Amino acid sequence: MENIRAFFNMVEEYLTHYKEIIEYKSDFTKYPTYGNLDYYDTCDITYKIASKLFSMNKDDRSIYAKLIIELLETECSVIGLYDYEEDVEYYHKQIGENTWDTSIKPIDGYEKTFQTVYIRECGPERIKCDVGCIYSDIDFFIQTVFSLFLDFGIDISSIINSICDESSILKDIYNDAIKYGKRSSIEINKIRKQRNPITANQQYDTIKALLNAAGWEGADNTKIAEFVAWLVNGSPTYIRQYILSGESRDKDKKNADSKLIEEKFKLIGMSYNDGEIKKIIITSKFVILQPILHEKKTLYFCIHKN
Repeated sequence: MENIRAFFNMVEEYLTHYKEIIEYKSDFTKYPTYGNLDYYDTCDITYKIASKLFSMNKDDRSIYAKLIIELLETECSVIGLYDYEEDVEYYHKQIGENTWDTSIKPIDGYEKTFQTVYIRECGPERIKCDVGCIYSDIDFFIQTVFSLFLDFGIDISSIINSICDESSILKDIYNDAIKYGKRSSIEINKIRKQRNPITANQQYDTIKALLNAAGWEGADNTKIAEFVAWLVNGSPTYIRQYILSGESRDKDKKNADSKLIEEKFKLIGMSYNDGEIKKIIITSKFVILQPILHEKKTLYFCIHKN
């Protein structure tokens, strides 16, 4: 149960940072646009639900699923994600199998259509922001949880019918889970482990060390977030809010990340220590740690090989 609250608490926390996105307006909607929630944070929450199910006997799993679905219904009804919807006109053309080219202006050969934009009026200033990405993330999370229940053989159709009325969003999401096939958090985390993904903190620590070694003197957090997000295909908003605006890792986690980065740098002949990197030069008798920066006075540290 606490995992469902953790997810919606993450959504609520994300929505409070509207002032950090108002300078960016989508060419498509003309509104400031929230990015997506962190994909791996969402997967971690559903993985914890999977672990809970594994620890239960078969009879208790259905009871647990019913409690989860009741809480999802409540959270979805009270979160107040958006205040109203708008239909935005745009044009599209199919240019390949399941591939579409789109434009917000009329073009010959393009078909006119509309897309729903979900508008949230943020803060006392009532700033209009597009929360479509967050809306889709909530759908994805709930669909993943439903797919997880289906993987465990739980009859969630009966549970949903007994809890929700016909207008409930949960019914639509359940139908999508059936329509598009089961892909639960178990499968997602299996793929995640196979890929051995790097976290956003590890990405930034590595990039920052390389930039510092090249003589970088820093920049505005907004610009840094744009650069890092472009480099790692991430969310500028997430990187700015949760990576650059404050250290959220405890000491043990930070040390573990540093150790991992150190091992990766060794693969390419570099030494990493507490955010700094040096080139390793191996001779017959000495290991020389040479600073990457070539300053007027460069120090060379030599360690005698045993």
